[in-house]
Amino acid sequence: MTIKAFIGGLSAAFVLSTGSAQSAPVSLELMLLTDTSGSVSSTDYNLIRNGYAAAFEDNEVQQKILNSSTGSIAVAVSFFDSFYRGLGTAWTLIDSVASANAYAQTLRNMNRLGSGSTGLAAGITGAAASFASNDFESTRQVIDVTGDGNENVQCGQNETDCAAVQNARDAALAGETDVINALFVNDPPFFGDTGSENVDSILYGETNVIGGTGSFVAAASGFDDFERAIRAKIIREVAPPPNTVPVPAGLPLILTGVLGFAALKRRRSNKAA
Repeated sequence: MTIKAFIGGLSAAFVLSTGSAQSAPVSLELMLLTDTSGSVSSTDYNLIRNGYAAAFEDNEVQQKILNSSTGSIAVAVSFFDSFYRGLGTAWTLIDSVASANAYAQTLRNMNRLGSGSTGLAAGITGAAASFASNDFESTRQVIDVTGDGNENVQCGQNETDCAAVQNARDAALAGETDVINALFVNDPPFFGDTGSENVDSILYGETNVIGGTGSFVAAASGFDDFERAIRAKIIREVAPPPNTVPVPAGLPLILTGVLGFAALKRRRSNKAA
């Protein structure tokens, strides 16, 4: 028996044991938290939107999803500028090539919300809250932050250390969120990773934004590089852990099942609260 088959069976058994099929088990709940502040032009936004769509149409991304522990993920897009603006797409189950392609089409038609300042702290707080109210269960909740600048609502434009963002990150990780990653698009001379900007985007992400086991920050050289960068990032987020080789029945498998069951039970209890 493989870990994928075991976890899939365990998830189904869990739903049956609770007498409820309202929350669908998936391997990952992925929130694509997207900056729509004034520095993101209409052209930039279209490149973001189309980059997301191209990622879910990509064969490697689709195969990573289908080869995950449950063969499925749940994904949503949300927006922030000065405030958290809410969902751009509803939480959606991706469990086949057809559903991935259909979601890509939804993304291509997604309307923008917001055009104010950059409120990373508000965005993270709002995105984290969405995990508790969706109709999915998993042991991995990931916020994938996309933006082209640092917090400038609660901290200064050139500040590299922002307590407001750090506090939002820490609060999210103390709740439903397991990991926060970031993809920052270079916006010279203000923000980027070339060494010449006022704020180093990689250092800013490491200091203030990302957190959780295996978290990371990446950079795109510009919005025309976004499609490449977001594809690589989503692959890295969706990819199953390395221990996916067949595992014989016995104590290790039993322990894995117990831990997985406990984690799902905890998530369900938090969502019901």
